[in-house]
Amino acid sequence: MFDLKTLEKLNDSHLIQNFSFCVRKEREMLCEVIAHLSEIKKRRLYAKEGYSSLFNYLREKFHYSESSAYRRIQAAKIALIFPEVLGFLEMGKVNLSTLSLIEPHLTKENGKNLMDQIIGKSKREVEFMIDSLFLIKRESVKDKIRKLPVMPIIMKEESKNGGHLEEKAIFQEGLSNSAQNFTSAAEVKVQAPTIKEAMNVEVPQTSLVPKVGRRIKIEFCADEGMAEKIERAKEILRHKFHEGKFEDIFNQALEDLLEKRDPMRKIERIKKKGLSETGAEIGIKKSTNHSTARHFLSENGLRHRYIPQEIKRKVWVRDGGKCSYESPNGKRCDERGFLQIDHIEPWALGGKSSEENLRLLCSQHNRWRAERTFGDR
Repeated sequence: MFDLKTLEKLNDSHLIQNFSFCVRKEREMLCEVIAHLSEIKKRRLYAKEGYSSLFNYLREKFHYSESSAYRRIQAAKIALIFPEVLGFLEMGKVNLSTLSLIEPHLTKENGKNLMDQIIGKSKREVEFMIDSLFLIKRESVKDKIRKLPVMPIIMKEESKNGGHLEEKAIFQEGLSNSAQNFTSAAEVKVQAPTIKEAMNVEVPQTSLVPKVGRRIKIEFCADEGMAEKIERAKEILRHKFHEGKFEDIFNQALEDLLEKRDPMRKIERIKKKGLSETGAEIGIKKSTNHSTARHFLSENGLRHRYIPQEIKRKVWVRDGGKCSYESPNGKRCDERGFLQIDHIEPWALGGKSSEENLRLLCSQHNRWRAERTFGDR
């Protein structure tokens, strides 16, 4: 670990010289990082390491912040199209923020022209240039999900001395194990106590009621069509949600969607109802399922790629509803989106559509596996 005290011994001139050297070294190392990322992206090595995207690779393995990971990936994409950008980056003529702005618009044809126009410019100047060149109307609010600060809970407790009620403040996440799932029904104050006050607070022994989970703030922009759908949903659900809060409307909509589309919920319903393995709820009839028969060899010996719902469900349960790829180092991919059913022994090479020969893979790992089996085509 670097010792700050060593800098105290330097005079002003040497301190400035050392700092200039560090800045140059930082830029050189940044260019090396971007160059390595470009090659890792080209080879999809993040997939081999067990990650569904280069973004997750940087965030989970190297603990980059979301914005830092995003900017480096954007620069790496540019370097694959316009390698000269590494030299500009090392000389300080461009930076990661301005590169991330032009990446969505940069091509082999306009790369040199765009790069010449952003050299030495600030982020705001590049934003104005991009808006002018590509006639982009920027959204004032970007998609965002953010946890709200933890608020102190004011709890009323009967004083041991005077018999009157006293208010004490505690934090929602600071409750003891025996009371951590409860909060008081008393009013929440807007002003949080000081650190010293919070350290001296005791959890009162009083009547408690279950607390609500931590609040989350969600923001996004939408077109007028979606706004009309929201208003219509509010009208339909007004009898159930009298206040018409967006939270209630979206929660109901998501519940309906997940109840219809989430395979894990469908499986849970089947278990609760005690249906047979070919349960009627997923549309499979045990005795008259001609589609299932297509899974097996037909009379003339031809194979079929069709995978019955029953087998899909078993594969989904077995793999836990997430990508089953595991890296050589034992890192399993945790991706739960963009899932596809993959033949372990490829169907094109004679593999069967049986439960033992099927697995869940995310789209990235399915594509990565296919490229290594059949080539880039």
